[in-house]
Amino acid sequence: YQPEGAFPAWIRVSVAVRCGSGVTIRRFQRFRTVSGRHRPPIPAIRGLFRRFAPADGFTTTEIPWKFEAGTPMVAEAVGLGAAIDYLDNLGMDNVRAHEIELTDYALRTLNERYGDKIVIHGPQVASERGGVLSFVYGEPDMRVHPHDIAQVLDQAGVCVRAGHHCAKPLLQTMNVPATSRASVYVYNDESDIDALAEALEASSDIFAF
Repeated sequence: YQPEGAFPAWIRVSVAVRCGSGVTIRRFQRFRTVSGRHRPPIPAIRGLFRRFAPADGFTTTEIPWKFEAGTPMVAEAVGLGAAIDYLDNLGMDNVRAHEIELTDYALRTLNERYGDKIVIHGPQVASERGGVLSFVYGEPDMRVHPHDIAQVLDQAGVCVRAGHHCAKPLLQTMNVPATSRASVYVYNDESDIDALAEALEASSDIFAF
């Protein structure tokens, strides 16, 4: 809970979904001073842990920098700036429209081709979801494990993720052990969806259904 008008204690921003390089996470942190007043929000940057380190010990910098050990993620920060410029030049409305178009094509292609052999979780209307398709595949009474699906697709040059996707409580609630996950973005087109569909067909031959 955050009172209206108050600045939150922590803000974390992951940039991976914005074409950022690496797994840069930008954190803004607010600390209460000894007097009980809040300092202004300060960007937290790794690599500012020590003020100096003589042979017999070390002295830390002040809060919040004392909690930021390691080398600052300079390359990732520069890459984030370039990624933001790239997407801004494309126009985020255009990015979203492309994502919806490809997601709709993927939903139609996979569902029409495989019917009850595939279950794509989430809304079946592209405009109501992002460009991520988590699915299970195989006969209704014998689904192929997503790790096996991922390996077969990899051999066909199609990259998907497989597992819990940092959402194990959700999958437990859905009674789903794991899913395969394909995603589309600005660098994909319909040929990538077609490649996914063809690679899934190959897995049918391998697992004999």
